[in-house]
Amino acid sequence: MEAQDVAGLVRRARRVADLSQRELAARVGVAQSHISNVEGGRSPDVATFLQILDLAGLRITVIDQNGDEVAPMPDDVLRDRVGRRMPAHLDVYAAPERVPYRMLLRGGDLFPDAWFHHRADRDRMRARYGRSATDEQPTVSSRARVRARRRYP
Repeated sequence: MEAQDVAGLVRRARRVADLSQRELAARVGVAQSHISNVEGGRSPDVATFLQILDLAGLRITVIDQNGDEVAPMPDDVLRDRVGRRMPAHLDVYAAPERVPYRMLLRGGDLFPDAWFHHRADRDRMRARYGRSATDEQPTVSSRARVRARRRYP
């Protein structure tokens, strides 16, 4: 994997924004020596780096191994009954509107907010249905769209 030249990107952003080190430091709220150190190879914290890029009208993009842009996970993913997000590494399935008979036989929580498969089950299900780690977890907004489609006019 190719490492990014953060110092070079900061210098590029400063040039695009047409700012001196002192002017950039004043806008970002750090000392001029900090900008000098960053341009010399010291890594800035992420917030400072993003602020420097933003001043130049630039942004960071995360790409996968195929060169496709990767979007962040949505913020409104389904949560458990305590309000915690479900584990990001597991596939979460929204509870059905009506509980299937097999769930009643299994016992336990009859009306779960969401559930997930163990990794071995998850991998088998992903292979079976052609899913991958890039498929999204259900969100509150996606569930609302599904419910709206089911309603009769």
